[in-house]
Amino acid sequence: MRAIALLLVALKVSNVLAVGELYVAGSNENNALGLGSTAADQPSFARVIESVPSAVFVGTASCDLHSAAVSDDLKAFGWGSNDHGQANWLSVEASVPSPSRITGVAPTRLAQVGTVAVGLRHTILVGMDGKAYFMG
Repeated sequence: MRAIALLLVALKVSNVLAVGELYVAGSNENNALGLGSTAADQPSFARVIESVPSAVFVGTASCDLHSAAVSDDLKAFGWGSNDHGQANWLSVEASVPSPSRITGVAPTRLAQVGTVAVGLRHTILVGMDGKAYFMG
């Protein structure tokens, strides 16, 4: 077993951000873990890397069925249940299976995302300019 330094823990779906790598465990209902499939629940921690192998995550938030994260280059990613557009508002899919870049959020006004927060059916992106943008 390898020891890892934890930078941030976001609980509900049990996303753990460790040394810039995103690890997840728990329920995978509606692709909530972002592992790229609707595989069974994940009882032990697995690294989320498939869709964004070069991303270094510096922030994360999770709720029952969806999650969001911010990378070190200040880009936002969302995954999981998307029935209200909470994981990625430009996607028409009911579920986003793995972390996908959230774009189309007034790009001229929100060039860089500083933090993310999630609720039951919404996601909030806070830009480096302090303005908040809501999805879902």
